[in-house]
Parts: sequence; C-alpha cells; structure tokens
Amino acid sequence: MATADMPSSSGTYIMLTPTSTDVGAVKPPVPSSELVARKWAAATASKRKSRHSRELKEHVTVSARTASLHTKEPDPEDDLDPTDTDRSSELLDGDDAASGAEHDHGADLDDLYDLEDEDAFGSFPTYVCELHDPKPILVAEHIEYNRVDIAPFEPPASPSADGAASKKKTRYVGSHSAALFQYEISVGPMQEIFECTPAQVLEVYKALSKDPAIAEQLRFLETNYFRDGLVGSFKRLYVSRAKLSEEMMEVLEAISDVDAVLSHAAYLELIGAPRGSLVAREIGNLLQHHTRTPRSDPASTCMCDAYYKSVDRFGAFYKEQAASAGNPERFSTVASESLMWSRGVLSFYTDTVYLLDKREFRPTRGLNKCAIYGFGRRKLFEIVRTSRKEWSVRHFHYGELYTLRLDRYMHRMKTRHMVAIRRKVPDLQHGGLRQENVCFVKKSKTLGYRCLLMGEVISRGKVTTSISIEHPKSPAGDTHYHYVTMSEVSGAAREAVCSSTLSVPADYRKHLQRLHVCGGSDVVAFLALAASYDILVGALAYWMEKNSSTTTSSSSPLSPMATADVVAQLERAFPNLHVLKYKALATLQTKLRDIDSSHATFKHYADRLMRLLAEEGLAACASESATIVTPTGDSFTGLLPVERVCAVSIIRAGDSLLDAVMACDPSVTVGKILIQRDEQSAEKSPIMYYSKLPPGVSSFENVLLVDPMLATGGSVLMAIKTLIDAGVEEHKITFLNVISCPEGVETLFAAYPNVKVVTAGVDRGMNSHKYIVPGLGDYGDRYYNTVG
Repeated sequence: MATADMPSSSGTYIMLTPTSTDVGAVKPPVPSSELVARKWAAATASKRKSRHSRELKEHVTVSARTASLHTKEPDPEDDLDPTDTDRSSELLDGDDAASGAEHDHGADLDDLYDLEDEDAFGSFPTYVCELHDPKPILVAEHIEYNRVDIAPFEPPASPSADGAASKKKTRYVGSHSAALFQYEISVGPMQEIFECTPAQVLEVYKALSKDPAIAEQLRFLETNYFRDGLVGSFKRLYVSRAKLSEEMMEVLEAISDVDAVLSHAAYLELIGAPRGSLVAREIGNLLQHHTRTPRSDPASTCMCDAYYKSVDRFGAFYKEQAASAGNPERFSTVASESLMWSRGVLSFYTDTVYLLDKREFRPTRGLNKCAIYGFGRRKLFEIVRTSRKEWSVRHFHYGELYTLRLDRYMHRMKTRHMVAIRRKVPDLQHGGLRQENVCFVKKSKTLGYRCLLMGEVISRGKVTTSISIEHPKSPAGDTHYHYVTMSEVSGAAREAVCSSTLSVPADYRKHLQRLHVCGGSDVVAFLALAASYDILVGALAYWMEKNSSTTTSSSSPLSPMATADVVAQLERAFPNLHVLKYKALATLQTKLRDIDSSHATFKHYADRLMRLLAEEGLAACASESATIVTPTGDSFTGLLPVERVCAVSIIRAGDSLLDAVMACDPSVTVGKILIQRDEQSAEKSPIMYYSKLPPGVSSFENVLLVDPMLATGGSVLMAIKTLIDAGVEEHKITFLNVISCPEGVETLFAAYPNVKVVTAGVDRGMNSHKYIVPGLGDYGDRYYNTVG
C-alpha cells in the first residue's frame, strides 16, 4: 500500500504523487482513450496470464493423477526404492514440476505480459477485496477469486434433439417456459452438472428475495427476463432460448455470489447438492475461507473494515465540525487524515471502486435516489432528491455533505442548463462548517460534458486547476461506456492525470454503474460529478416534481396526453422512439377521441392522421441520399424513398393503417398477422391465430409493422417475434401506431431495444382494465363501423 508523510501544518498540501524535478515543465496530457485502452489491454493480458496459470495447474494435476494410476505397487522382494517408482506427491506438492511445466509451456510469457506491469492510471494500486466485493468488480478489475462459477453445459447435439428444437421454435406462447437447461457448477476443485428450468430458477430467486437476510445482498442483481409481474411474463414468452439461458446463468451466478445463499436449502436443492455431498462440502470450505479477517488470519488481504471505518471517520469529522468540537485524536490507516481535517476531503492512498445503484435515479423514476456501495457491498453514501431543483449527497450515517442544484445560464441568447455542485467545508476562522462552490457541470451537443472549476478539488494528492470530462471510445471487446475525468494538477510540473472513470454497461444493466476513483483524489467530489451526468441528460424534465400536486389535484383536469416532459423523457430513454409533433395532430386527435363523432367523421379524420403517420414511417426507412437537378437548374441534395418495403398489418385494426401506407407507396409488399387479446384474462394475454408473410421477407431492408394502438404491448411483441423467427433482423423493423402509452413503450423497448417506433401520440397511461386512457375507444370497431 502506498504511504505518505503527514505534514505537520494543516495548511500544507499532502503530496501523494511524485513531483517532477523539471521545474516549469508541462507534461503533455495522455488522451483518455489511450488510458482506457491501456488499462483494458493490461487487464486482458492479466486475464490471459491467469487463465494460462490455471490451465498449467490443471495440466500438472492431471499428469500427477495419470502417473499415480500407472504406478504399480512395489514388490517387497524388489530392491527398488519407493521414491524411484512413485513421485506423484512431488508433482503435487513440489515446485519443480510446476516450474518445469512453466518452462515448457510459457517460457516467453514475460514478453507477452510486459503491459501488465504498466499502470494505466499511475502508480497507485487498486483496493479490491477478493473475499467480499461482488464478482462483477473482481471480473472488471481482473482479480483472481475463489467463488462459485456457473457456466452453460452444452452436450453434443443429436439429430433428434435438433428436430425437437426446430419444433419448439414454432411455438409462440411459453416456448421455453418448461425447457431444461444444463449448467456446470465449479466450487474449488469440484465440478458438477445440474439441470433446471426457468420456472425453477424464478421460484428460487423469489424465495431468496423474500428472506430479509438475503434480499439486501441481492440488490446488485438486475434482471431483464426474470422480472416479476406483467412485464416479466411478457418478456419470458417471446425471448429466444439462447438469451433466456444467458440470463439464467447470470441470475445463478449472481445469487451464487452471496454467501448467505450458498447454504440456503432452496439453492442447494436447485443445484442438486444435498447436504453431505462433495459439492456441499466444498461450499462449506468456501464459506469458511470467506470468514477470514486480518484478526483471525494474518495472511488475509481483506481491509474492508479499515476502509469502511475511514468513511465512518469522515462522517464523524463532519459531525464534530458542525458542533464546533475541539480537535479530537487523529488516526490514519488508509485515508489521508491531513486532507480530512484541513479541507474536509475523503482521500485514500489507493485507487478505490464504488458501485452506483441508479435504478431509482433515472428520468422515469423522478431521479429520486442513488445509493453508493463499496468495500464489501456496504452502503457508504446516497444521493437523494430534496426539491424540484436540488439533490443532497449524504453520508450513510452523518447526513448531508454536498448539494447538487439544477440551474440555468445564458449562452448566445439561449437558456441552457447546468448543475451547480456545492459542499460543506471546515471554517477554520470561525469554526463549524461553511458552504462553498465546487464546480459547475454543463452539457452541450457539440462539446459534450464540461466542468467549470470554482473551488478546491484534490486529484492525485495535488490541487486541481481544471477538470475536463471526456467520453473516449471503448476498446474492442469492452461492453461498457466510459466517462473519464482528466484533472490538470499543480506542482513543480503541471500535468493532466486521470482522476476517475465511470463505467456504464451498454445493456439493460446500465443503471448499475462502477466508479473507479484514483488514489489521492476527492472521493465525494467525483461521486457528485458522476451523478451530475444523469441530471443533465434530461434537464428539462427535472424541473417538475414526480408527484406534483398540480397533476393530481381534483381542481384541475388531467391532461389527456402525456405531458411534453414525459414524452421527452421517453425519447431520451429510448432513442428509437419518434413521437410526431405536428400541430395538425391536435385537431385530428380531438375529433377521433370525441364519443359523439359519427363513423364517417371518425374515418375521415383517421385517414388524414394515418396518412401523416404513414409518410413519417416511410421517411424513417429512407437512408440513401441523392443529388438531383431542379427545374431552375440548381442542385438539391436529399433522401430517396425506399423502393423495397414490406408492410405487415396486425389484423383487423392494422389494416386501416396498412391502407394509408399503400396509398403513399402502392408498391409495398404486404403481410398479415392475426393476433387478438384475450379479453377474459386479467393481463389481456395475446393469442396467435394466423400468420401469412411474403416469401423472402428476411431479404427486405425495411419492414413496417402497423397497428393503431399500443397498450400492454402483448400483440406487438408476439408480432415482432413472428417476424424475427421468419429471419427479419430486429433493427430492420419499424412499428407504426396511432396512440401508445408509456407502459407499452417501455415493455416493447425492454424486449426489443433495436426496433424503431413511430407514433402519433402518447397517452397518459392504462386503467385497471388495461385500456389506454383517455384513449379513443376500440379503433377497429369505430373505423369499420362495428360498434355494438
């Protein structure tokens, strides 16, 4: 662990990084993309080296077992020494065989792994606890660990199995709900194969979530197809076998990462490991290994308690400062006590990693709360919304440390948004605490995120003169987006160093993020910066309270449509969603919604609206640009209409929208799908009756799926699955509809995020009967004049 000399005066800065002897020199900054690439390359090399060492160990073990099997018992009459015929124990216990094997299999490894010795972020080590940190952190940091590993087991496929698989593929409802999946569980030297169904895994997961002692440990598990309720049931109906198996493995891995789960009866029954079995014994040995602490075992590397107590000490410092207490006894274990007491800065001597749970810190949840964990899954801080424009960064025990406020500023006669970050610092003159500005964070389309530094921030143990926020391109194979803060620090030679990196998963787990704060940097300041990104993503929507009384008061009528802020939130959350914003739609939708509109009136205004929608849907397919000559002799560059388009309607209401598409482009190829809701079921489950798609539908670059209403999303999900099963790629599908609701939009994009959606309006939501409100009634009945 890095150490530093404590300055005797509280007014001097602690220097945790080497200073240059070249006075006045300015070191050229290393691009953030290069830093991320170097770290990824070093981690990949480390992973390959670890895998090679593991394969080498297995090779030595197998060789030893083979040697022991082929060794015959020594004859008492023979004069041979036993050591001449049986040296298996030397292979297992000695280092000579291992070193010899290393020489045979990896003599040139040093050249291959030179990059591993380079620290892309400087000379600070990273503290990660192999015993207590979640496995995703260990995997991300490429730390060797002793945990339960679960991997899919795929036996050789037989022709009969292939035939059964093809038959299963044609089923539409619950195609994999009872299918058996095989997995291999590895605990220490033991490997076993077990079988389970999705229903069994879901039941075990739900049972574990109800256990108060375990539920808190499962908070880092983010599921997609294994959600409970209506959304989860729809997703499991239409997911492919491969995706379902992949998430099942992730769920099994996540619950196996919790020590309290490993000894749970439901879990042991699921993996087929009754008490007393070899796997259960190895699990017991693993749990005993995880209970080691520096007090019980001097060889233990766990220092979670020391780091956690430093965070606790940080909160106690603020409490004492607020009470204007005297100078209590100081201690320094892993954090800089000098920076804490002189400037109110929590700064560790090592790089540290934090998990940010932002599932309640998203636009659709009102940015209510972000929980921050670290050092063995312990809660350290939280960011809570306190008013329309303010959020509070709080210590888990003490209370408020920082505040985030959404403000506006003028730029070129336009109002833009920024986040003002303020903190409490020790008032050395009058005692207690005082407020000071730290920085302003802005975001623009051209420049991205920017940070205007207003106060003192410590990066790498030095005073920071400026901070830049960069979004480098992720290396090949890295499934995360990265936001890197580069700090220009003062010293004998000014230089730009990496102070923090926020890693955001690119899949549905994007709200469980990882923040890597470099050693000697202000932890809480960079946590606040990481939260400001989310606030700026949809700044316009954050000016309204989620449960504002203005939207629920009985004195003011509810808006029939989702507000502009809600629509903006949906479009930001789902980039493939496009909501039409023509002024003409207001009058057209009013006539469609009016219960007194006759059939002729409804059909007339519906045709006008659907013509606009059809044109917009065909325009979404246009991708080829061309330059033409106008009658005036001038040139014009625009987009050409797509020639080969397939339009598929969901019978019967979808046929009305199909007619509008054909009126705009008579050359479209037509397909039909008949899906109806089961009105007798509580969830309005869809039922497939008929499907007729044109031959070679998979060859079309654009497939328009048309249906006027998007409520629960069941029908459109089944229709999309039908197209995908026919070979149509997900990103080639565009769904056109007249009226949708937020629940249906979220359900659709949760299952198929690459499908494009073009809608003429988003209503307020659904009622208890799963009907869109305020809605416009049964679209098909009103259009075809079959209202009962």
